[in-house]
Amino acid sequence: MSDEASLAAASALQLRARNAIAGHMPALDGLRAVAIAMVLAHNVGSEHPNTTALWYKALFYVHAPGWVGVQLFFALSGFLITGILLDTRDEPGAFRSFIARRALRIFPLYYAVLVVGLVIVPRFYHGHHFVESLRYQAWYWSYLSNWVAPFGREITPLAHCWSLAVEEQFYLFWPLLALFLSPRALLRVSFGLAVVALGVRIGVHVLHASPLIAYQWTIARVDALVIGAAAAVVIRDRALLERIAPTLRRNFYVMLGALALLWPFSHGFNRDHVLTQTVGYTLLAIACTQLVLLVVLEKDSRLARALSGKTLRFVGKYSYGIYVLHVPIYQLMARPLRPLIADPSPVRSVLALLLLEVAVAAASVLAAVVTWHLLEKHFLALKDVLAPRRARVVTHGNTPLPSR
Repeated sequence: MSDEASLAAASALQLRARNAIAGHMPALDGLRAVAIAMVLAHNVGSEHPNTTALWYKALFYVHAPGWVGVQLFFALSGFLITGILLDTRDEPGAFRSFIARRALRIFPLYYAVLVVGLVIVPRFYHGHHFVESLRYQAWYWSYLSNWVAPFGREITPLAHCWSLAVEEQFYLFWPLLALFLSPRALLRVSFGLAVVALGVRIGVHVLHASPLIAYQWTIARVDALVIGAAAAVVIRDRALLERIAPTLRRNFYVMLGALALLWPFSHGFNRDHVLTQTVGYTLLAIACTQLVLLVVLEKDSRLARALSGKTLRFVGKYSYGIYVLHVPIYQLMARPLRPLIADPSPVRSVLALLLLEVAVAAASVLAAVVTWHLLEKHFLALKDVLAPRRARVVTHGNTPLPSR
């Protein structure tokens, strides 16, 4: 293929990718659904049935790596957020608008849960451990819980909020870089931060510090966000896209092969294992970002079509609510089922665990749908009132196409 033909192909691919995202790709909602399903299985699967049978161990290894769903969320978030920032950087008040729109999307449900869990519930429930943990609540109100949770300063029903804290902290500094650096400079910063994150995690293990530091500290987990961000730069740079797109699928398979080799040595991607926390986190961040790019660039592929199914799109639409609500719901539902999960009969024990998972999943989806309609959508409706975004078009030939 000639240079001109290659450039034209890259240009067409770039335009298609950007406008597919701007038009909201159903497959991206499907990816969110996959991510939340993994996280939910990981968290609920932490209950241990009363059996050491081989088939239960196999079930455990299906649940254990579900934390990778957070890595997928991070990569997808970095990709989409950076795309928004790059596409609106020339608009007046871009930073203010971005922060306002993020706040309207994230804050209402999060703070509603904090009000219920930290203000209302303590008036009626006086469990000693819960009441004692309330002294850590300032870290949750300020989105800083991930910095203290590794040292035992956490509130169990809100323990999963560490990842929300990581993203909020990312949203504070990353827009300033994305709006004021050139895209190529942003790309270099992304790779630099990915290296720093890997270095921090290696340092944690060299110093024999808590693995939770490597798992929850923002500086240790930022690589998935910035690698996703780098992908947003790539699809907006024709030269880079021309180099990366032709080999993307092959490189994704290579990465899957590398992860398959790592699997047995990291005890099934045990989240605290030294191999997982060092090279594993980085390789998973790259693989998750490659998956996002494949869905975006090959939107007519079987993978993209599968992720665009109605059920996955439905779950993906409410994935944020499911994430915020599923751990408190799990804490409530697990208590009456724990005696059954500890039953001497392995069959009854595992069936009780599966019942708990199905019940938590169903209740979380229902709660997310209810809170969306009662709370979230009303704040989202304010986005274009309080922080309007200028409409723009990208043209290709004589055909105008919408852009984010």
